[in-house]
Order: sequence, then C-alpha cells, then structure tokens
Amino acid sequence: MTTPKHRRGRPLALTSEQIADARILLGARQTRTAVAAKLRVARWTLSRALDTASR
Repeated sequence: MTTPKHRRGRPLALTSEQIADARILLGARQTRTAVAAKLRVARWTLSRALDTASR
C-alpha cells in the first residue's frame, strides 16, 4: 500500500488549486474548452480532473 504522500504512476496534470480555479471559472459561465485552454490542458483532462476531485 502507498501512503497519500507517495502516489504511484504519472504525475497529475492539474493541482488541487488549479481545479479550484477551474470550478470558479466554470461558475462564472465560462466553457470547459475556454477553461482548459487557460490551464493549458485538454478539455478531457479538465473534465476528468473535475470528476475525480468531486468524488
């Protein structure tokens, strides 16, 4: 088993701060495409990060 400090695999594309910023931008009625472009990630990556963070 791994501890929360030691995550296996590829590093996350978005930090928890970036995900929080994305939620604010989405709340301000910006599209996921626009938010993803601002964060320099693919729209799919943003959607997956938002879905994973909400669990």
